Amino acid sequence: MKLLREGDIFKLKKGHKVYVELPDHLVYQNREGVFDKLSKTEVVVGQNKGGMSTDWLEGEYVVTSTAHQGGGFGHGLHDRYPNGHLVRAEKLPPKDATFSDGFYSRAKISFYQTGSFTAMIRDIEPIGRATAHWTREDTTPTQEE
Repeated sequence: MKLLREGDIFKLKKGHKVYVELPDHLVYQNREGVFDKLSKTEVVVGQNKGGMSTDWLEGEYVVTSTAHQGGGFGHGLHDRYPNGHLVRAEKLPPKDATFSDGFYSRAKISFYQTGSFTAMIRDIEPIGRATAHWTREDTTPTQEE
């Protein structure tokens, strides 16, 4: 199994289980009407969550970071859960999207490729690579007397 790395592009499909932040209204039964607070929850892409379709999560994503983390202990000293390969990613706009197309989802998701976690995608292959470009914009400092 090849582990994804920063800059890899992959396709998220129906049936994949990921972590995503959604309004509390969709996550908790006792938070009806609360849309201004977000909570991280697991979803299966293509299934409803809190009455809302998750089909909008399908598409191409770029890996923004990875980490080896998440492990811990269960109910005893010998009940140990190892760290896993955590993948954080952001949805890419459609290739033919323009600014005039309006809003599209820039969903941020995460999942594990190794370990013992609820949101796991073990077999996922990169379909491309992306690079990030940073531009420094210096401002002219003001002189104080």
